[in-house]
Amino acid sequence: MRNEELNKLNVFIGKWHHEGTSYGNGQNINNKSASAVPWVSDESYEWLPGNFFVLHKWSAKTGNSSFIGTEIIGYDETKNEFFAYFFDNSGFHPIYKVTVENDTWNFSEPNTKAKVIINNNDTITFHWLWKHDGSDWLPLCDRIAKRVK
Repeated sequence: MRNEELNKLNVFIGKWHHEGTSYGNGQNINNKSASAVPWVSDESYEWLPGNFFVLHKWSAKTGNSSFIGTEIIGYDETKNEFFAYFFDNSGFHPIYKVTVENDTWNFSEPNTKAKVIINNNDTITFHWLWKHDGSDWLPLCDRIAKRVK
């Protein structure tokens, strides 16, 4: 039987256009915005057959680089928590623990984490952090997604 917690994922379903800033190599605690480049992406979220898992796909340009990937988001009834399996074109493949409180979703694994705020049904704010080379938490990317109608 389908867990009703899955209905919380409906807020993501649809097509989104993201714009913001991506940060990268060269960062350190004293220069957190080193290598800042524009982020632009088109992304989609859709229920897989059965409505137990959401498929998230994206194609992004970060400066002159392409960032393409897929994520599967679901709910683990044995742990009573959401999860996200992430795969990108650089080989990065973490498994995120996902928590939700009201309109704020938190994605976390040992080296990356995000705060995702649902501002309304048409806008989402993403703030990603990472531990670059074992550093303290540094900004990875900040972006705003607007629903494509």
